[in-house]
Amino acid sequence: MRGCGLVFCNVLPALMTAEPSAAVMDAIFSSPEEEGRARLLKILQDFLVSEAAKHAAREKANSRVKSATATVNMEELVGNTDGFAESGVSSAIVQRYLDPILQAALSPTATIQLAAVDILSFTIKQGLAHPLQSFPVIVALETSPNPSLSGRASALHSILHGKHTSLLNTRFVVSARASFDYQKKLHPGQVRGYRMAPSQTALLHRWYSLVREKRATRQDFLKSLVKVFDVEATAKTTQAEQDDADFIRYMAENFAAFEYKTHEEVLTVLKYLTAVLSTAGMQLVETLSPSHLLAQLRAPTSAQDQDQDQHMADASMGPPPSNAATSAAAISNMEDALPLMRTAVIVAMIMLLKAYLKGMYGISEEKCAKWVVGKKSAAGDKAATRRHERPLIWDRLPFATAPILTSADAESQRTRFLEIWNEDGLTAEPEDDFV
Repeated sequence: MRGCGLVFCNVLPALMTAEPSAAVMDAIFSSPEEEGRARLLKILQDFLVSEAAKHAAREKANSRVKSATATVNMEELVGNTDGFAESGVSSAIVQRYLDPILQAALSPTATIQLAAVDILSFTIKQGLAHPLQSFPVIVALETSPNPSLSGRASALHSILHGKHTSLLNTRFVVSARASFDYQKKLHPGQVRGYRMAPSQTALLHRWYSLVREKRATRQDFLKSLVKVFDVEATAKTTQAEQDDADFIRYMAENFAAFEYKTHEEVLTVLKYLTAVLSTAGMQLVETLSPSHLLAQLRAPTSAQDQDQDQHMADASMGPPPSNAATSAAAISNMEDALPLMRTAVIVAMIMLLKAYLKGMYGISEEKCAKWVVGKKSAAGDKAATRRHERPLIWDRLPFATAPILTSADAESQRTRFLEIWNEDGLTAEPEDDFV
């Protein structure tokens, strides 16, 4: 294989794209044998660097024979041209093997990963592939616990952000999911959306630190990424799986740990969460316990009487009976009940995230209701200051961190969900922080 690499780099680069060569490389990439893949990635890296050096040398030589009035294109001298990116052996090789290269960049095997990341760095800097293809992998690598690797990924992210900001917006949710999938590889047990180092730091903090410098980019980021909590959209496309619930928890922990600069950012998130709860949340309560929804609809709106009358309603209803017709219908068939109960877990996590953010930044429900998304205001421009460094935890919601396996688990989750839903609004509101 080493001999082939020398031939490709120094004698006949065109052989790299010949069918016999391609067949050999295809077989190596599809093989589970890691040493062969690592060697092939190293050959590809050496080849790409060699071709770039040859191209730069040719351009430099050509520039010497041009007339004094001729314009030298400096972009071409460093290889950043559409012509170089869209033609030639280098581009053909990258396009053919980009998928296995991206997969290798997320490999838990260090030798394979580092070689693939080297190729990925070269590819992005030279513009040899469409940025949307590599962006999810870059975001995933930014969450690596290895500071060197996450730092390299962040530098590449900065390049893409500078050149293709509006284009990348279309891949925000996909990229966040890629980071979650990568964390599952690194931590096969429970994945968390933050690290304690020593205070809580969101795994996606490098991404947010990059976009938050300008109001427009950070608002685009928040408005796009908060859509991961859209329970209705998920229900329309597929039933809630355990992986979906785990991903929502991962994202909730990230949103709780982001270093927000202004209240506008927090309010943007809170406003969307409220909208989800007012639609999907109400529908779920109606499905699981119509009596709870009826009591809420009959509840007084007067702030003076609300607390007393709500507690009276609770006393009259009592705890949700496990043998109620609605409960029995909901959990009698575990196969049908699991997606519904996982959705209940997701909605409960959204409620707890909302309560956490309100308490952390001193934002009342009234302030949240009055604030208008996209409208500049003194309330939104206020600096966001954390009141503590405690992370978002799930003590009140055990099935946020454990799967629902039995009918008893399903009934327990139903009860927990209704308790959390019923307590929303009874919990003491945080006082608004006024400067």
